Amino acid sequence: MSTNRYQPGVLKLHGITCNTCRSVNYKCLNSRSDVVSYVAKFGVYFGHQNSLFGRNVSFCSEHVSLNVNDLICGNVSTQSVHNICLGRRTVSSYCNVLGVFELLMLKRNILAVPGCDFTVRNIDVLIQSMCNDLC
Repeated sequence: MSTNRYQPGVLKLHGITCNTCRSVNYKCLNSRSDVVSYVAKFGVYFGHQNSLFGRNVSFCSEHVSLNVNDLICGNVSTQSVHNICLGRRTVSSYCNVLGVFELLMLKRNILAVPGCDFTVRNIDVLIQSMCNDLC
């Protein structure tokens, strides 16, 4: 694979996270359990950034540029969120993600670079730097 091409259909990690959060949020908000549904709705409508649940919904809403109510009412399909996230990929962000993936494999001793001694700390610093560039 050349460096200027990226795989079709592959989402950035925060796109996958957003899709997963959207699905979990919808299931909790529409749960048969009154307690689960109440806590989820309270977190979104009243807790906002003080609630982990509210922060997840807010993150997803901002990330895909959709209304919070559309996300939590199920008016947006998983495929729609997937397509929005796919449209935001760039070649450079894809290359950065592959670089982080390779560093993680080095850290877990799945990959090895002959003649190079990377410490876990070195790898962590590189990963942190690359992740900061992605955000």
